[in-house]
Amino acid sequence: MHKRIMSSHVFTALLMGCFLLNALPASRVLAADAAQKGYKIAKVNTEFVDAQGYTTEVIGDLKAKALYQRQLERSGKYSAIRYNILWQAPSTPTPDLTVKLEARGLDGKSGRETIETLTKTYPHKSHFSGWAVLDIQGDALKNFGKPRAWKITILQDNHPMAERKSFTWDGTGRVSEEPAAHESAPS
Repeated sequence: MHKRIMSSHVFTALLMGCFLLNALPASRVLAADAAQKGYKIAKVNTEFVDAQGYTTEVIGDLKAKALYQRQLERSGKYSAIRYNILWQAPSTPTPDLTVKLEARGLDGKSGRETIETLTKTYPHKSHFSGWAVLDIQGDALKNFGKPRAWKITILQDNHPMAERKSFTWDGTGRVSEEPAAHESAPS
């Protein structure tokens, strides 16, 4: 009798699990579908580049690099802001893809938010992944100010296939799209 009671609880749990899986929102299903296709932004690193084109003074010393990066950021004496993006796409025959960076900055003089958009297109290869290196430099850097947030999108035929954004992209510092407990939902 004890086994039958446990079996009925297990059966009920399985039925509930099936019900919940079928009730997933469409957005989660679409996101899972894109992930199944193999599109992914695996990593994003932001670096400051000095006037000589270097991101560190000592090669191979991560602590020295972190200190140098902090020094460049605080002094404002950098010639570029570099975004290193590790992306992946399926190796099946697909059209060329574009890696798109949208970066938000804060102009220290005017206090206004700035936005810079950079793209890089890659022709399809059999092993379809790599590092995209996108630099904000020159006049764009002068107008950009200090970096605040970023969003990376993989596009194919202008359709988003994968997306990753910084923690601060939505302006709230929260990961969730839902309003905080003290905020009211938009009507």
